[in-house]
Amino acid sequence: MKNYFLIVALLIAVVAQAKRPVMQTWYVGEITLLNNEVLERELRYDAYTDLLQVKENGTIKVYSARQVSSFAFFDIYSNSKRQFVSLMQTTRFRKSRMFFENVISGELKLIRRVRSAGAARRIVEETTDSWFDKHNIYDYYIYTDNRFISTRQFYKEIYERIMVEFKKPLDIFIKSRNINLNTQYGQFVLINQYNILKNSATVGHF
Repeated sequence: MKNYFLIVALLIAVVAQAKRPVMQTWYVGEITLLNNEVLERELRYDAYTDLLQVKENGTIKVYSARQVSSFAFFDIYSNSKRQFVSLMQTTRFRKSRMFFENVISGELKLIRRVRSAGAARRIVEETTDSWFDKHNIYDYYIYTDNRFISTRQFYKEIYERIMVEFKKPLDIFIKSRNINLNTQYGQFVLINQYNILKNSATVGHF
């Protein structure tokens, strides 16, 4: 139960942050470079350009995902620690290393990236009361086995797999909490619950 409320709180924070994809504030954070050097600096991440700005000795240095393994900072606005990793993604047009925000950790990692600047502005400018799905300006992926699985493929790639492994406890979880799996929110909560069950089974507590 505790873990369920933790993920609900996390997702609320995620949604609150979704309307501000470009960081306007400098944060003290930790940066791990690709050579494993760890820096503690003031930083600011621009999600539209996918560049990390870092204050060093009175100047501002810019890092790309080709130079950084990960970085993290505490976001005072969403009251949560935000973690980013650089991953190599291959598309039809290119192969490049980019920053992704780690939203849920575990066997099935939930990561996200801001969509194009134009798309983000159009969504933010919409006047709607929708709480989660219509206000997000991110593309979400489930990252597992070095694969990027779009959340649009949730039922095909994820649902069947996790239900085969933990059908009974997940069925109980879905029904007892009235989880709507037709929403991203419901899918994310289920992914988190699967990770909890998987971790418990791995350490021998399930």
